Amino acid sequence: MKWLTILGIPLFLGACATEPLFITPPNEVVSDYVETAELDEVSNIRKGNKDSWTRLNDRYIIYRGNNDYLVEFRANCGEIRNNSWIPADYIHDHRNLRAREDTIRGCIVERIYPINRDQRVELKNLTERTSNGI
Repeated sequence: MKWLTILGIPLFLGACATEPLFITPPNEVVSDYVETAELDEVSNIRKGNKDSWTRLNDRYIIYRGNNDYLVEFRANCGEIRNNSWIPADYIHDHRNLRAREDTIRGCIVERIYPINRDQRVELKNLTERTSNGI
């Protein structure tokens, strides 16, 4: 019985220290938000000289120019980590960023959604909670 107790305590403590069984992937959280908020897609946006962006995860960024936009890439884009300057790879012209045609840091822009300030804050909070495992 003593041995069973000695072996059981580490197993019990190990079970308490494990990760939750399922954490929603960050990409899924943002795509669910887009669907729930019924965001409208636009085909292109006007670029400016002082535009910047904030990374939500490897698939989504918040593009900040004259207005705010949620930008979705066709696939995960590791090139956007630790960078906030947008040297877009233009296919047509330097004034517009077009969905399904242009790229940012070599990653194809799949969709663009206009968002307001409240949505921007909510998206940041959602992805921060997800990345922290909450």
